[in-house]
Amino acid sequence: MQKVQRSMSRFGSRVFIPKEQVVDKEKGHPYVFEHDGKLVGFVQYKFTKIGEWDQKMTISNTWYAEDEVLLSIADLTYRFGSQCQQIEWHVDPEIPLEFFLTEPGKAKRSKEGYMMIRVVKFREFCQQIKVPLFASEPVVIAIEDEHCPWNNGVFKLIPVSGRLEIMDSDQEPEIRFDAVHLSHAIGGLMTANRLRRMGGLNCSQEASERFTRIFPPDSYVTYAEF
Repeated sequence: MQKVQRSMSRFGSRVFIPKEQVVDKEKGHPYVFEHDGKLVGFVQYKFTKIGEWDQKMTISNTWYAEDEVLLSIADLTYRFGSQCQQIEWHVDPEIPLEFFLTEPGKAKRSKEGYMMIRVVKFREFCQQIKVPLFASEPVVIAIEDEHCPWNNGVFKLIPVSGRLEIMDSDQEPEIRFDAVHLSHAIGGLMTANRLRRMGGLNCSQEASERFTRIFPPDSYVTYAEF
């Protein structure tokens, strides 16, 4: 179970865990990046001996709210890595790690499967979660879920004082989701705004911003110990 859990760093929830629970020295060397008092990045290092003098560094749980934070994570990693003979960095596929390799052709790469949040009953999900108080504008979405057809339909999402109301709608949908993109957009790591920028959603910027205010980027502590 622990092995499966370690491989599920992208498996999201909106169950908030205090930051102090993440900073556990027994599990390695975690580093939290903050800006103006807000959590913007997280990375964890582990060092092991591979010989009398040789040391291996393993990097995991890399998360950043903005792409610029990755530069700071890469700089910190370079400083630690200069003292190690082996470096192993576990990242999600969308992290552009190749831009930070001194010899990209010599790097050995392997891909592992990962899991993400999957909403089986979207209506019940919306009725049970909390949303930010700053989310105040509704958005109309359409869902096409091949494997959970009871999720299909056009819905109006209305944030009300930290709660989310959902109702059937006959309005033209502003955003259309399939099951995968919906799971990404509400999971916390990949927002609707970013999906739109990457070409995953065909909608207006204003509509994606309203949806992102309802489901904003979640701090990494949401995913560390699901």
